[in-house]
Amino acid sequence: MNTEKPRIVIIMEGGVITALLSNMPIDVAVIDYDTEGAETEDLKFVPQGPVLPPSAAVAHVEDAEVIGTERLEELFSAASG
Repeated sequence: MNTEKPRIVIIMEGGVITALLSNMPIDVAVIDYDTEGAETEDLKFVPQGPVLPPSAAVAHVEDAEVIGTERLEELFSAASG
């Protein structure tokens, strides 16, 4: 049984999330409605809920990258310390 907690590091540069790092596989998505400069194949339609069905918006979606525990701990410690 794996008792290790998921740890996530979110890296931002200039107010923009540039990376999501995790010590294990996780389900996470970053939805960015600022699509300027995004590649067309990376754009997705994102439902906007019950406000104006069936409305949807275009967004750029990123998944998390799984990295080694040692590097993640180094980043997490620096952010927490």
